Amino acid sequence: MTARNPTVRKKNYSARLLKNAEKEFKYVMTIARHGPLKPDGKFYPQPHVSITARCVCMRAAGWKGVDFDTLMTVSGAGLLFTYQPDAMMPKYAHLWLGPDKRIAEATGFGWEWVKFNGADEAWQLIKETIDSGRPGHGHFWEDMLFVGYRDAARKEQRKLYVMGDPFPGPGVWWTWNQLEEWVVKFAQFGQNNIGRHTRKVRRAAEKKTALQVLKDAVAWSRTPPPAVRKSFPKASFGLAAIQAYADDVEAKPKAYFKETAWLGCHAINPQWAARNSTAAYLKRLAGRETFPKKVNKPLLAAANAYKAAYAAWRQFYQQLGHVAPKNAWNTKQRRLAGAAAIGEALEHEKFAVGEIKDALAVIGEGLRR
Repeated sequence: MTARNPTVRKKNYSARLLKNAEKEFKYVMTIARHGPLKPDGKFYPQPHVSITARCVCMRAAGWKGVDFDTLMTVSGAGLLFTYQPDAMMPKYAHLWLGPDKRIAEATGFGWEWVKFNGADEAWQLIKETIDSGRPGHGHFWEDMLFVGYRDAARKEQRKLYVMGDPFPGPGVWWTWNQLEEWVVKFAQFGQNNIGRHTRKVRRAAEKKTALQVLKDAVAWSRTPPPAVRKSFPKASFGLAAIQAYADDVEAKPKAYFKETAWLGCHAINPQWAARNSTAAYLKRLAGRETFPKKVNKPLLAAANAYKAAYAAWRQFYQQLGHVAPKNAWNTKQRRLAGAAAIGEALEHEKFAVGEIKDALAVIGEGLRR
């Protein structure tokens, strides 16, 4: 059964705007958004937009009991760290983990991607999706949501209401020409599809999901799944990747990108900020009765360690992130301080992984009895 959104507002016969989805987008962006990380509660600079978009779609469909931290963790995005000094693409490695399936199994939120060919098919697919009360998830430079349209007999008068952070913006009306340009451009990337909620599906038991998260956290601290390694053969992963990045920060790597603080920007921020999500997930897990009580102690210790790692990364961000001076990366003192902060974060993450190993050992003992 397709999800229906009671908050759809019918402006007139030829227009729809999903006000609920628009509201949820603004809510999620108060938690995670592209922009400077300051002491005012902006906890997730430059988040994985695939996760923020899914969070909006879930909340718009009524799945408000599943928060951003949970999605970051169960999707696998919060458990990876990838680094390649001459490329920013490895930060998308989480997309090779099968996040749609992982999220569906953990939350019951069914999902599909529907292909289209050409602007006419795209328009009809988006219109159908919005008419059913569902926002459509589209690929862009950073993923976006289609949440409204204005229909017309003449194509050049049709418009689509899109939302994305930072691109294309928090609410922009696209013309038909912009739709056509988008279709042509992203078809070249093989991204001519629209994602949308399907129906409620069977959830896996919470224990099964949590156990998988814990196993992945340990395994991926060394090496990710084969699909990730194959897609990013030159990248380093896990704890070794964090160490490699710390070394390069200190040495001022000669990467191909020239933008100020880029090395502390698009390629890195979404990954270290995710440690806060991992901490939140593990802390909640420790407070439940999912596993025997003696498992809670190492889980809570791991949660605190990830939180400490996140705090250390924040110190790195103060030295070399968007809030730092423009010449920060040219200042040896700042690079040394930034590298030291990453080194501290690495030690905390090593400790967290060790505590998760201890938790798994206790769980394993319980399963053998």
